[in-house]
Amino acid sequence: MATRIWYVVSALDVGGPHPLIELANGMADRGFDVTVWSLLDELALADEFDSSVTVRTVGATSKTEVWKLTGLVREARAERPEIVHSYFFFDNMVNRLLEILCPGTTTACGIMSVRRNQSWHRRVVEDSLLWVPDYYVSNSRAGKEFVVDRGVPAERIEVIYNGRSADVYGDHVDASHLYDELSLPRNAYLVGNVARLIETKGHEDLLRAVARLRDEGRDVHGLLVGDGPRRDALEATAAELGCREHVTFAGERTDVPALLNAMDAFVFPTYQEGLPGAVIEAMLTGLPIVSTPIDGCAELLTDGETGLFVPVGDSDAVAAVIRRLADDPDLAAELGQNAREKAASSFSTERRLEAFEQFYRRIANEG
Repeated sequence: MATRIWYVVSALDVGGPHPLIELANGMADRGFDVTVWSLLDELALADEFDSSVTVRTVGATSKTEVWKLTGLVREARAERPEIVHSYFFFDNMVNRLLEILCPGTTTACGIMSVRRNQSWHRRVVEDSLLWVPDYYVSNSRAGKEFVVDRGVPAERIEVIYNGRSADVYGDHVDASHLYDELSLPRNAYLVGNVARLIETKGHEDLLRAVARLRDEGRDVHGLLVGDGPRRDALEATAAELGCREHVTFAGERTDVPALLNAMDAFVFPTYQEGLPGAVIEAMLTGLPIVSTPIDGCAELLTDGETGLFVPVGDSDAVAAVIRRLADDPDLAAELGQNAREKAASSFSTERRLEAFEQFYRRIANEG
């Protein structure tokens, strides 16, 4: 009988767990019996899974409807999946509940970022339950070290890097439609990134860098792809800096490969990370990348070889590096090519799926 894997996620809405789709489909192709459970009744991405993957929902309309988890527990007790894998805080809490109430199931909780600024109440809850899961899966060495420092034995933590397909990203992707659709200036030096619009991504530093370069008379334009709770505040910041008309807020998009291909440089001044998939995508596109050397970013990039690092919170340094790339296209091209080769060899989809297959088969046998 095929090993049964359940993935538990908060929701399958647009902007949600796209890497999970690839992972679930890949594990089904490798002979696992795969079910994806969405805690919330938001299933916009359900059709993205292969027919061999079962998609189910707890049916909650908000995370406060915790009583609806009884149905998930009942199904877990009846079906006894060998492995349950979750990703983020709320999903991980639910997975811990299954570990306690469904003996015999092997649980793996995700470490997707190094949350140094985690709220105190989440930190207390999480620290008190760190012992519960059988395993943790981190997408970076930094994430593993962060949890080891909190008391989890290193042998219970697996590091599996994110991966992306080189066939999807690259200069072969047509971006011509974007200039009219998003009113992008065709001759400007286009800098941007793909990220949730949240406090930890450093978008303000990018906006300040764009404003500084515009003040110098440089034809620089920002392109922020993604949405989130900080959008209104960021648009207000751009207006205060006098660069609002020179920054495009593209929102959630399904054509990220084309948007990356339209950029001249990928600027990612993040304050905390796991292993950012968006940086891998930019690497595969062959973009010169400006990033902080924080957490997983330092595992993806080598300063001066596959990217250029700037200090956290230093918008002047961000502006200086963008200026350097714009003035030295040979350097930009060399960095982009090196990044593309590194991502294709070390951070591919196939390597990620092979690593997960080996991990799942090992822990299923141990269980």
